Amino acid sequence: MTVRNEYGESFRPKSLPVSLAHPYVVNAAGVYVDSATGTPISLTAKPEVKDDHIADVPYTTVFDHQAELLTHGPTYTNYVSIGQRKGNTNYSVSFENTKEDGVIKLLKGYTRQNVRVNVDQALTPRLDLSVGGFFGKSNNNQLTQGPGSPFFAVTFVDPNIDLLATNADGSSYRAFIPYNLTNASNPLYTLANQQINTDRSRFSGYGRATYRLLDWLSLEGNYNYDQEASNYTNLTPDGFLDAKGSFTPGGLVKTDSGGRTFNTGATLTSVRTFQLGSWNVRNTTKAAFVYEDQEATNFSVTSNAFAVIKTPEFNAIDPTSVFPASRDVTIRNENYYLISTFDIKDRYLLDGLVRRDGSSLFGPESRWQTYYRVSGAYRLSQDFHINGVDELKLRASYGTAGLRPTYDAQYETYQIVGGKPKKYVLGNTNLKPARSGEMELGVNIDLLSRFSLEYSYSRKETKDQILLVPINPVAGFSRQWQNAATLLGHTHELSLSAILADQPDLSWRVNIAADRTRQKITQANYADGKSLAYFIGPSYGGNNEVTKAFLIAAGEELGVIYGTKTVTSISQLYDDPSKSPTCPGAYCPDSFVVNEDGYVVQKSAFHTINERPIAYVDKNGKSSVKIADVNPDFNLSFTSTLRYKNFSIYGLVDWVQGGKIYNGTRQWPFFEYRDRVYDQSKKPSVDCTGTTDPTHCPYSTGKKPIEYYQFFYNGIDPIDFFVEPGTYVKIKELNVSYTFDRSTLSKLGLGINSLRIGVIGRNLFTFTKYSGYDPEVAGLSGDAFTFRFDGFSYPNFRTFTGFAEINF
Repeated sequence: MTVRNEYGESFRPKSLPVSLAHPYVVNAAGVYVDSATGTPISLTAKPEVKDDHIADVPYTTVFDHQAELLTHGPTYTNYVSIGQRKGNTNYSVSFENTKEDGVIKLLKGYTRQNVRVNVDQALTPRLDLSVGGFFGKSNNNQLTQGPGSPFFAVTFVDPNIDLLATNADGSSYRAFIPYNLTNASNPLYTLANQQINTDRSRFSGYGRATYRLLDWLSLEGNYNYDQEASNYTNLTPDGFLDAKGSFTPGGLVKTDSGGRTFNTGATLTSVRTFQLGSWNVRNTTKAAFVYEDQEATNFSVTSNAFAVIKTPEFNAIDPTSVFPASRDVTIRNENYYLISTFDIKDRYLLDGLVRRDGSSLFGPESRWQTYYRVSGAYRLSQDFHINGVDELKLRASYGTAGLRPTYDAQYETYQIVGGKPKKYVLGNTNLKPARSGEMELGVNIDLLSRFSLEYSYSRKETKDQILLVPINPVAGFSRQWQNAATLLGHTHELSLSAILADQPDLSWRVNIAADRTRQKITQANYADGKSLAYFIGPSYGGNNEVTKAFLIAAGEELGVIYGTKTVTSISQLYDDPSKSPTCPGAYCPDSFVVNEDGYVVQKSAFHTINERPIAYVDKNGKSSVKIADVNPDFNLSFTSTLRYKNFSIYGLVDWVQGGKIYNGTRQWPFFEYRDRVYDQSKKPSVDCTGTTDPTHCPYSTGKKPIEYYQFFYNGIDPIDFFVEPGTYVKIKELNVSYTFDRSTLSKLGLGINSLRIGVIGRNLFTFTKYSGYDPEVAGLSGDAFTFRFDGFSYPNFRTFTGFAEINF
């Protein structure tokens, strides 16, 4: 029996710097005024920008809004397990309870409870039975992410606005944001009044029986069942105040989703040893059948107005504001495979697999596909003795596999617009599985009974990639899933394990794993053979239409960001075929200068209100060019376990070297002059009273007008200003513990075999030049190295916990 309790706290991430100065007209008290009359402006009016347009007026009052939003939250886990082997029976039962409050104020966080049971029983000398079950339930009191989320809203609020003030009705967290700031809202008011919850439950169970027909032949049958249910609620109460302080009718969204999956199969396994001449051969052959059946349902209702106050039910809503939606999915798959492995003389290893797959996700002509794998290995150390080498093995393999599309790829789909169906995606019954062929070469070396080295190289080519491509909307449909591209990838993987000490009182083991991957689109065509090229987005706020940065086209590296490049040398101007360095002329080199920030500007506009950077145009006349590659040079993880007597220290460090991150979280607030770069108050001031050169004087010390920085907002489209280094080293975990053994604990007479106590730190320190919350970003897509895009998502945070583990 094992009992483990872990308790600690999560700690808020660092605060991001913001502008602490503004460009508005104020009086001596720092109040926004009308320049013509000197009277304070209305709280609902937009402040007037002063004549020089420089944001160098410090806010008279400054609140730390990020500190008001973020907090330290408790976290704990309770775990109990009981297991025993008695006679022909082996069983285990475990229970786990987890609570994670997170780092956002006013959220209850995440809770989960799990129960797991497993039983193995030998019924007869030839028949074994295994059964097991799992049940878990969770509740997540969550927040939205991406645009509109608390992390989004807080970046637009001026630092002089008191978010902790009360509303006119006495409720907490003033909703009204003065001075008509677009996108700004009080995230604390939203968190206190809008409730978003997801309740989930999951049950899974399995049964497996193995019957040994002969000493060398066994038959196994299995059945696995998985059922999941999710209930999502997003409640905005009637009377909810918007950022203008106006009452809104609230709204209610409820989504019930779930489904069940079961698979059943049978495997016939043969294990034989025989002589092939003078060679001993061991063969393992398996023939198997697997049937999978999946059903999923989703039903949601959205309402934008309550008709009855304080009644958060659909019978209290305005029926004219109801928008229902539903979805039913049925997927069935059948798989047959035959695999055979030969171990010859304990040095030559051969393996072959043939697999036949059928899936209902494809049309009638493409549902059945055949895949295969062949591999071999040679243990050289069995034939050649090399001093210090315990094992030397060369290996190679080649295999194929198929990738499946989404459920609705073969069907026409429609969107409801204005109460009427609108054609959206054209179905494709001719869609085929994307077919991957992967060759892998590798070597394994064990040295001096202490070191293990493994290297692998793989070349993976995936043809007929399934993409949602834009099509000519002649028939009314704008997109279609097609087999449209070929992706070629090369991956190197290296791992090293070392036993640095192995004594009764001292042991030290170190593991290092590294990898590097590059992927290139080698072919991209429509189904009719025409060339395909289009941009996709990084799922910015769950919407690929907001920012499209990644080009799908033949010859493109996967993970390269396209966007606007800012001219940093005068020679770059003349890559644009429309510009000529001829003097005299509009683009004579003498007409331009590189400013203090390293950007090329017109000399006539330098140190004036009209100073602006210049967008680069390449030799083909294109303004959208490659500005970044998100792919790291390599990824490396390092683990170390050191034990001295009863003390143990475990550490995990991740190192990502190279690659770029796009800081979309920083770009959007440029719209409201909120970024730190707008703050010109720290630059040298100049008194222009009585100056003979009012055009240049205010800007002579390097201060820039707000329009200069608005260039980088770029209509929220990608631009190189927000491309940042992606290199980081992160101490992911540090675990220090001490174990009291049985001999020490026996004096207590409590029947305790061991007691381990310790502390754990997770996400402890990050060493990086990235300016956002955390360089370990993946947008909202979850893909950290295809889309390294920071877009207002929940950041990683540090946790410290203490634990105690008792074994009886």
